[in-house]
Amino acid sequence: GKELSTNDITTAKKNKIDYSVPMENTEKTLVDLKEALQRLDNDMSLFNTLADMFLQDTSCTPEKIRELEQAARNKNPQAMEEAGKCIHRLKGASRQLSANPLAEKAQQLEDIFRQKAEGDTSVLTEELIDLYESTVSFLRNLQKA
Repeated sequence: GKELSTNDITTAKKNKIDYSVPMENTEKTLVDLKEALQRLDNDMSLFNTLADMFLQDTSCTPEKIRELEQAARNKNPQAMEEAGKCIHRLKGASRQLSANPLAEKAQQLEDIFRQKAEGDTSVLTEELIDLYESTVSFLRNLQKA
């Protein structure tokens, strides 16, 4: 099947397609399990351990991301630095699981917080949180399977 773009996901959300249920296209989109397993020598238990660590990590929750983004909006260097670190950790954890859309969105936001790019952090933050929550649902469903 074709890859889904973030726009497809946004459109699907408006049409109330449930992305927390793994579908053939979604599997490739939110988490590229095949890519992740290739990197992990097809060790599904290792993938599940990494997924558990990701799900239990409270260092960069949506609440924390929102809080940091609001503090960083006034370009306070300390807040920008802290927001950048939080998003950097989330990006790394996402990449380990091949949660590529989440990692890419985190990269965009991190670049702005680290002043390597310009952009609207409030919009990107909400997009990141949407992807984060979809990815978390996907991983929880995968673990139940």
